[in-house]
Amino acid sequence: QSTYSWFIFGFMIITTALIHFVLTKTAANNPKKFIPTFMIITAIKMFGYLTILFVVALIKRQEAMGFVLQFLILYFLYSIFEVVVLLKQLKNKHTKPPTNHVDILK
Repeated sequence: QSTYSWFIFGFMIITTALIHFVLTKTAANNPKKFIPTFMIITAIKMFGYLTILFVVALIKRQEAMGFVLQFLILYFLYSIFEVVVLLKQLKNKHTKPPTNHVDILK
């Protein structure tokens, strides 16, 4: 276990929550921008996370392997969680029957 375990866990929770918030707002406000926004955010997230891993690996060489393993495991788990939740939300949004006349006209 790395000395950074709680930092990694908290960092992943915060970034996943922020990304989820932005993506759900984008899907609600402008569905046509959802896919490009998702791709851009995913690319930025991946590049940022790789930068963090690289910097930590250079600074803390003895602790790098544990940090990288924990980080990558949480990265994949949170990425899977993020996609599953977004797919469920988008699926529910598109399968809901219209509730009023304004929704019928859309």
